[in-house]
Amino acid sequence: MPAGSVIQTVSLSSTTVTRLQTASSSYVATGISNSITPKFQNSKFDVRCFITGNTNQTNGNTEGFRMTFFRDIGGAGFSDVRSTSSGFGIGSLYNTYSRTHAPMLLEILDAPNTTSAVTYKLYVKTMGSAADVELPPTTEEHVEFIIQEIKQ
Repeated sequence: MPAGSVIQTVSLSSTTVTRLQTASSSYVATGISNSITPKFQNSKFDVRCFITGNTNQTNGNTEGFRMTFFRDIGGAGFSDVRSTSSGFGIGSLYNTYSRTHAPMLLEILDAPNTTSAVTYKLYVKTMGSAADVELPPTTEEHVEFIIQEIKQ
């Protein structure tokens, strides 16, 4: 197969997920993860997750959250894949007045350089202290988590 070809696709699709509610200002693991075992060591992965989030506050104070992917290679433990030194992550939702539900799409192109199993997990942290944030807002939200291995 030529470079740029999709080698394999691993998809997690669910409408019944465990909702995470947190007020933590440090990244916390959600129950949303997906794994892939690469066929080639130099492959890249297109990692995509669609989920709905909720700032969950109505008191007029600032609230929001940041999200990022953490990655585990071969059971060695999870580490942050894309956050900046300030912990900005891959995506965020922010509101200064009211409760906000919004769809979120996070996507990265990653190159873990391994043939061991790779697991990606969605993590979240709050940006304020007005309320607990929720991912997803209910236990019946649609969630997609897709990983594609791309030949180099």
